[in-house]
Amino acid sequence: MTEKGNKMLKATALVTGVIVVSKLVGFVRDAFLAAQFGQSLEKSAYLVAYDLVNLFAIFFTMGIASTFIPIYSKTRIEDGEKSAGRYAASVLNLYILLAILVSVLGFLFAPQISGVIYTGEDPRGLSMITEMTRIMMPSLIFWAVTGVLSNLLNARKHFVPEQLIGFSLSFCVILACVLKGDIKAVAVATSISAVFQVVILLPFLRGRFRYRFKLDMKSPLLRQTFLLALPALVSVAFDELNVMVDNYFATGIDDAAVSAIKESYRLVQALLGILVVPITTVLFSELSEYAAKKETGKLKETTRKAIETVALITLPVIAISFVMRENVIAMFYERGNYHADNTAYTAPVFAFYIVGIFAFGLRNFLTRVFYSVQKTRIPMIIGICSVGVNVALDFAFREALGARGLTLATSIAGTVGAVSMLVVLQRTLGRMDFSRSVGQLARIAACFAACACVALLLNSLLPGMAAGFGGNFARLLICGGAGLAVYAALAFLLRVEVAGRLLRIVKGKLGRKRREA
Repeated sequence: MTEKGNKMLKATALVTGVIVVSKLVGFVRDAFLAAQFGQSLEKSAYLVAYDLVNLFAIFFTMGIASTFIPIYSKTRIEDGEKSAGRYAASVLNLYILLAILVSVLGFLFAPQISGVIYTGEDPRGLSMITEMTRIMMPSLIFWAVTGVLSNLLNARKHFVPEQLIGFSLSFCVILACVLKGDIKAVAVATSISAVFQVVILLPFLRGRFRYRFKLDMKSPLLRQTFLLALPALVSVAFDELNVMVDNYFATGIDDAAVSAIKESYRLVQALLGILVVPITTVLFSELSEYAAKKETGKLKETTRKAIETVALITLPVIAISFVMRENVIAMFYERGNYHADNTAYTAPVFAFYIVGIFAFGLRNFLTRVFYSVQKTRIPMIIGICSVGVNVALDFAFREALGARGLTLATSIAGTVGAVSMLVVLQRTLGRMDFSRSVGQLARIAACFAACACVALLLNSLLPGMAAGFGGNFARLLICGGAGLAVYAALAFLLRVEVAGRLLRIVKGKLGRKRREA
């Protein structure tokens, strides 16, 4: 394996490790919320308000990455550090001004915005959503700063700092639950956590970025950034838009529906964060460099291998999580005011969400591929169509399937979006030689089927265990572990290339450690 490949592997492994710890702390945060507030109206109001503010925050974090990283990388390569630093400072200052404007407008028009997204009949719900939206809106200013600074570090291949900022939200919310136990205090803590995100990033910027109070509105790079960012800002928010659409329909079902969807969404996003985000984070910088240097062949090959990798790591998770859905939900949420009936309600909602995780991961990665070649309109158009599919299916499924129909609709819409991106990518970059991946994906699918059968068989034969975290974890470990072992063994027997590469990497590292010892 090349030295560059080793560096990428180490970076991916390090990012994965930090994300795993961050997500575990996030699960603790969600457990505190579930234990404190159950599936109450006040918790649903907080989640809806948070989703609303978070949607704007995504525009200032993920949205900037779509254009900032490729342009910053190209500027460093062609014009040097000083030009790249001036460009970054201009983007940061403009983002701060835009965030101030959006936060003021969001605060003033919070009642009108809340009225659009809340369809419940209880007026207390609308009042609470409005109040908590206003509490959290000022945090957008700090989210804007975080968005630019974290992506600047990513562009310079320092990937860990962005993953560390997630700890601030978890710790602040947990403290609010422990010390106050009031939903408004949780909203205040959520807003304060944005300040700590900036504080976390500052030490990593030393020697890598010097702030300048300068805004060059005539800069062609700045204009290019925002012309390309306009469609990207829409496309990066599709996950949040889809969950907001689901929440809109869910508020008309019952109070528990919003919480069930949000709890399922958090688990799915956590899994995506652990399994797919490290790959997209590290590879996006590499793909941007390939595009800047016009190395199209390397870009295509990297994309094809990444698709196979996403399939290999997400399919067993789908199989095990779908079969063991009740154990998964009970293990993470069932305590305090969150009871067995809440688990029974949420488990099928989660199951229909988890079936789309491969499509979600693939779509998110392919979006970054389009961004690397600065084709930001394509993901936007496909994303808009995907949201339209989700809305139509929500209408079709809500009455017959309730909340689980809404998550099924999102999974189907995500699959439609991912397949559409694959088709368009082939036309955009030229022949991708996806035929080479068909055989590999078929072998991975066979491993997936075997994993699901083993987990299902053991789950049906295994006697019931004691309730609580320990019992659910033990059942999940036995059934899921056996399914995963069969999956891995079959992947090597069928000569799945991605699995073989991973095995060679591990053997090489172990061999080097033995020689060093």
